[in-house]
Amino acid sequence: MAAERLIFTFRHADAAREYLEGLHWPNGPICPQCGSDDAPRLSNKKHRAGLVQCNVCREQFTVTVGTVFERSKVPLHKWLLCNHLLCASKKAMSAREIGRLLGITYKTARFMCHRIRTATTPAVAGPLGGENTIVEIDETYVGGEEKNKHASKRAKCNLGDAVAPAHVKRTKRRRCAYEVCLRCVDSYVRVGALGTRSATGTASSARNSSSPSTRR
Repeated sequence: MAAERLIFTFRHADAAREYLEGLHWPNGPICPQCGSDDAPRLSNKKHRAGLVQCNVCREQFTVTVGTVFERSKVPLHKWLLCNHLLCASKKAMSAREIGRLLGITYKTARFMCHRIRTATTPAVAGPLGGENTIVEIDETYVGGEEKNKHASKRAKCNLGDAVAPAHVKRTKRRRCAYEVCLRCVDSYVRVGALGTRSATGTASSARNSSSPSTRR
């Protein structure tokens, strides 16, 4: 979505709600409780914007019911802007930057990013690399020797380096798509090997590995 259209579509909460209703209810409101389409809108001034009441089960609801936006005090247009920024960003986007762009606190931005990322996670994780693909497995060691560390950062006992597994997917053009399996790092890291374990640090160290099978 272009920047001009993005700003116009999500200019305020009502415009964002209308946009979400067009995606979620293309043929009119549908009750999330009973599934009935006999649900007129409540347009009285005493009702909040976007409120709908089902004539079958008499439940009142809005388009945000059953989504990550439900019962949130954050305006809906900021939710949709955050969702667009996370999905359209080429190199990901931190909660700090989201907070600066949307004018919200870091705590709120972190909560929103966590909810959106959790909602986009598949319920059933497939095999690494996808179905019917050839995947090469390799590993690199992160942490270094204790004798090369500063005295204040040395462990009381040398338990060895941490293992960061990775897989390399072969494409039709014979190019490697490198990806570190972060969800498997914790199961490979031995307790006390790194002191304070960091998935980001593990991934960056694994990318700098000189192993020939994990190069791009």
